Amino acid sequence: MKVAMIPTARPTFAVDVAQQRADQARALLTELGAQVRGPRELVMTPEDIGAAAGHLQGADLVINVCASFSDANPALQLYADQQAPVLLWAFREPGPVGDRLWLNSLCGANLFGHALARSGGQVRLLYGDPEEDQVRRALQAALTGDLPPAPALPSAAGERADTEDVRTALASLHGRSIGVIGDPPPGFTPSEYDPDLLTQVFGLRVQQLSIDEAFARVEAVGSEAQHEEFRAAVAAQPSLDDLDPTEVSKHAAITVALREWSGTHDLASVAVRCWPEFPTRVGVCPCSSLSRLAGEGVPTQCERDVYGAATMLTLQALGAGMSYLVDTVDLDTGRNVVRFWHCGSAATTFGCRPCQRRPVGALQPQDRRGRQLPPAHRAGDHGPVHRRPRRRGLAPTDRQRAVTARAEPVPGQHRRCPPGHRCQ
Repeated sequence: MKVAMIPTARPTFAVDVAQQRADQARALLTELGAQVRGPRELVMTPEDIGAAAGHLQGADLVINVCASFSDANPALQLYADQQAPVLLWAFREPGPVGDRLWLNSLCGANLFGHALARSGGQVRLLYGDPEEDQVRRALQAALTGDLPPAPALPSAAGERADTEDVRTALASLHGRSIGVIGDPPPGFTPSEYDPDLLTQVFGLRVQQLSIDEAFARVEAVGSEAQHEEFRAAVAAQPSLDDLDPTEVSKHAAITVALREWSGTHDLASVAVRCWPEFPTRVGVCPCSSLSRLAGEGVPTQCERDVYGAATMLTLQALGAGMSYLVDTVDLDTGRNVVRFWHCGSAATTFGCRPCQRRPVGALQPQDRRGRQLPPAHRAGDHGPVHRRPRRRGLAPTDRQRAVTARAEPVPGQHRRCPPGHRCQ
């Protein structure tokens, strides 16, 4: 069988590990008898995408190896006209728990899948590393034309709440506004939204602010208000004293600007295009400021995720309290464990030791290659955890569905402050 294998990645991740995994994937396909074509180097630039497109013609099977996370632009440019399903191969996260994300491969596959399915394409998922027996068996089957099946929606349902109580709770969303700053990041299709559908389904409205308008508000923050927020943030998280005060002051100005904008327009939630303009033009990421607002009861979303805002407000209306948007980055079906991750926009009250948590974003930490380092926030070891999928866009022609899962945190992975600690 002729197989076009396209290994996609993004240079802000561990490209050396991603290249190694891609090489192993190609070697396994060759060992299994496939006639493998496609670029050997990682596809990371527009020029790479253009060159990779020439390998698709005449292929019996297209495999996109998500060697690391990538936005959905490669998927849409390469496979928009693909008639047969694209097999998305995602790898397990190799870094230890608590370390930065090395690959974020599964999240990349989810994003590719969202973009292609929304545009009318078909995808199948293969999840696991090249040395796993189940991966070998799945590829052997795929090379005979037997692709992994499309997953079915979960059918299990728990005890249902009183219908009238739910209707009353959801009706409380009507007329509320989501603050939206900037446009969706390039290639982040779940961050696109339909304002009319948002009103039709949830009764929510949108208050728009451009990136330039947001920066003008930040620049207009007075020194007294900025210093007051600086002192309040350090009092809440004393470990901020360890950071460069210039950087902490910048995020204090962002916090004040967002808080004032939110209060002026009585915003129920704030969704922000957090990159690339914030770090490149202001010198800081807004994660810390989003964390501060979340801690004050205003749900916040990075990547300008408006549907994520609608989800969080829905959960809040149903009594869940504050929530946090995360990505699914790793699965271990044998242990029945799922690992979530995202940058530091979570309310600091979610920290395992809130008094010692350092809001991320005064300067988004990176290593020498520009790869993001681990977030400061860690969930406590109490729970349960309720999850609703983050990457499900709304389709006006499709039936609306909400899938909720309940889980328990893994014991022994986190710490709580000892009794009598100063944060208590």
